[in-house]
Amino acid sequence: MGAGAQEYRAFERLKVAINDVLDAECQRKESLRYFLLDLRGGGIKVSNSQVIFKTIDLPVSGAYRGSVLHPRSAELYSALSESEKAQLREHYFAKLKAIEQEFPDLKGEFPEQFR
Repeated sequence: MGAGAQEYRAFERLKVAINDVLDAECQRKESLRYFLLDLRGGGIKVSNSQVIFKTIDLPVSGAYRGSVLHPRSAELYSALSESEKAQLREHYFAKLKAIEQEFPDLKGEFPEQFR
């Protein structure tokens, strides 16, 4: 598999992971709360996407239940081109905007993460 194919695969896996965390159909709000609790524990703001992609281990499928089970996010992120990193950030921030509108109470519960 060529480097371009590996980068595409890494991009798609991270995009799916973001969707799994931020769009989980089952227990969506609880999944978001776990994610925000991990960010709070690390003193990370939702706007700091690069730190999130490098330090928070996103699931490769399924709802977010904490970062300990998914250690490959940083590795996948490091395989991306700068263009793909920018696309991933854009995708992530679009999802965050929708979450802020759908669950304004989470923004109030985690004010430090949403600054």
